[in-house]
Amino acid sequence: MGVDSDTMAICRDWAAQGLVCIAPDLFWDSAIPGVVPRGDERVKQRLGVDRRASLLAAKKTVEAAVKYLRANVPNLGKVCLVGYCYGGPLACMVGSDFFDVGVALHGSAMDQFLDELKATPLPVIIHWGDQDTHAKPELVATVREICTSKRQSVVSLTIFPSIGHG
Repeated sequence: MGVDSDTMAICRDWAAQGLVCIAPDLFWDSAIPGVVPRGDERVKQRLGVDRRASLLAAKKTVEAAVKYLRANVPNLGKVCLVGYCYGGPLACMVGSDFFDVGVALHGSAMDQFLDELKATPLPVIIHWGDQDTHAKPELVATVREICTSKRQSVVSLTIFPSIGHG
């Protein structure tokens, strides 16, 4: 969890295709900064008790990074926020002055941001595996209902077979 070598490789690949990429460290101000391996007990400490408050604080970090890009990259164009796991719910917050589209890949704690997902006027794409423990059937059903109510032009959901979390 954190800006690990996989995240950096994805950014390098996208940059090689001409995209401007950033991978802000959402835990820079955490008591446990840096990369923490999956399964490490410190992950629970890092996330804290109030996941929503923690993610809203992380959103400020991402907004600051995008604000920096908008001020320093000529002709930046549209900004797509891609959130993996912990960052997935951030994709539900598109529609601000910072993001034009959001993509949540195996997002966790998505159930805490359903109101934001319902309210967004801009595109959000959500991907989960059918064996993802963070995508409980009730949550998937609720997100499907949101997709239907939004006519899937704004919110789309894809469930991949035989895929777990991460």
